[in-house]
Amino acid sequence: MEVFKAMFAATLSVFQVEFTLYGFTFSMWDVFLWTGVAGLILAFVGGLLSHD
Repeated sequence: MEVFKAMFAATLSVFQVEFTLYGFTFSMWDVFLWTGVAGLILAFVGGLLSHD
């Protein structure tokens, strides 16, 4: 259980890292979420455009 806690704490600390890009501040958590959203949207649009 201690190993799980340590792994969870390390992962959480990585997701809390913030960086600024062109005046906007993002955290790794934001990048993770928006990558998932973009993947869902692309999969949906790709499904609409494929004529199988």
